Amino acid sequence: MAAVDPVQQARRQAYLLVLPVAAIVSAITATFGVLTGRGTLGGAVAGFAAAAALLGFTYVVAARRIPLVRAERALVAFVVLGMAASVVVVAVTTGSSGRLVELIRQAAWLPPIFAFVYLAFGARNGAWIATGLWAVTGAAAAVHLLPTHAHPAEEVVLLVEFLLVDGVILLLFAGIARVLRASERVASDMEHEATTDALTQVANRRQGERRLEEEVERAERYARPMAVVLFDVDLFKRVNDVLGHAAGDRVLRRLPALLEGDVRDSDLLIRWGGEEFLILTPELTLEDASRLAERLRVAIAGHDFGVGAPLTASFGVAALRPAESAADVVRRADQAMYAAKRAGRNAVFRSTGSDGEAIVEPVGSGDPTKSGDGWPAARSLAADGAAPILPDES
Repeated sequence: MAAVDPVQQARRQAYLLVLPVAAIVSAITATFGVLTGRGTLGGAVAGFAAAAALLGFTYVVAARRIPLVRAERALVAFVVLGMAASVVVVAVTTGSSGRLVELIRQAAWLPPIFAFVYLAFGARNGAWIATGLWAVTGAAAAVHLLPTHAHPAEEVVLLVEFLLVDGVILLLFAGIARVLRASERVASDMEHEATTDALTQVANRRQGERRLEEEVERAERYARPMAVVLFDVDLFKRVNDVLGHAAGDRVLRRLPALLEGDVRDSDLLIRWGGEEFLILTPELTLEDASRLAERLRVAIAGHDFGVGAPLTASFGVAALRPAESAADVVRRADQAMYAAKRAGRNAVFRSTGSDGEAIVEPVGSGDPTKSGDGWPAARSLAADGAAPILPDES
């Protein structure tokens, strides 16, 4: 189950608060117009119909039968089209003080409608829709008010003031929307920097640990499988010592693109530290994750990284056990990965056995002869004074 989006939750709560209130106000306004004789029969019918529709949308939002974005856009389309149709009908009817009051009442509803439009469609599209609705209302008012001597002066002034104030509110919403968009971009950039590894552009360890905890909790709650794949580039120190750290950085930057075809969208590739990466694989069993690791091992061993010698990686795989913590499953994957290194590198090992047992076994047919030891001339590439290459380098 996906985590609840706090923004979507806040928007849903806002609709559940505003929609019933708007329905009640619409019904009260229609009733008041009928009882006082200041409204028209058509206006009353439209008011009661709008109240019923708003209550219907309240139920749809509360029931969560369809995505919120579809419900709110349908709501805005209903309100905008209904409002535009209403003002057009008023504009083409015979001029009267009662119908002028209808225009004033509709103009009074424009600001909350603007807010709905911006909330549902965003800043740019919301601005176009809201401006169009304001222009339709203004055009309808202009048609209905000509000639002006046919209407009470105070009502004409009141309607014009309403439209001018609505225009100012529209501009204010546009300004607020631009500020919010800029703030969202800044927040998004900060979030990206805080959760993304700067070199490889994959999730950093901070983000990886957070997601790992979430997936472990989800897997335990719903009794679903989950596995992790931990791998380390073999003898990576030689690349840095012989060719320099810039060459090592290029190798690490190429890895995510190389693995992209085998890693699913639901998986998460994490730079766990240095040349070590962890892949979080929800819904994969130990067998599935082992096959994934073997495909990735073959892809890395067969790729030319442009460093003048083959590069390989050693993999450790572990599947989540009942009541096991995130740290424990990663620890078992780490043990399996180092077993692969001790076996000659360029191999996949997985953690097996029952609870409490630390048993590892090989997977696939890794070839230790191609485990990065194809660097016999590596020293000749190094500058004088380069750090020695130790036999026990990982």
